[in-house]
Amino acid sequence: MVNCLTKCYDIKTSFRKIGFFDDSIFMYFEDSDLSLRTRLAGRGVALVTSAGYEHIGEGSTSPAFDNRLEKSRLWGQACAYFAIKHSSLPEGRTAKRKIRSYRRKSIINLFALNFDRASYYRNRVRGWSEVVRHGPSVMFKNAFVGD
Repeated sequence: MVNCLTKCYDIKTSFRKIGFFDDSIFMYFEDSDLSLRTRLAGRGVALVTSAGYEHIGEGSTSPAFDNRLEKSRLWGQACAYFAIKHSSLPEGRTAKRKIRSYRRKSIINLFALNFDRASYYRNRVRGWSEVVRHGPSVMFKNAFVGD
């Protein structure tokens, strides 16, 4: 019982120090952001391979959110926000490189006449551009946000 209380206090203290999830992130990269801020605060982040989980798909969005291209655009927006927020860190620069690679993949797939794949990558780049131009508030301006 004492170990459990100590751990709960430790977790609460850690969250006070690093903050909870970033409210500017609608979807995607929220776990990466929290993990990075935890490590930057000197706390450990561990991968427990024996743990199980159940992913409840589409729990953050309305049931109508089945648009793959819209999800791709939202991913691009979150990636841009993460890269800008952590631009001085390797993780931020890696996120920025991902978008550059998606820009290339979009062009390659367009020339290969793989229009579905090209649109998917182009929407990631489009989401990135929206955040760079208008700021993170655009992440919440979509027709698919659940109540």
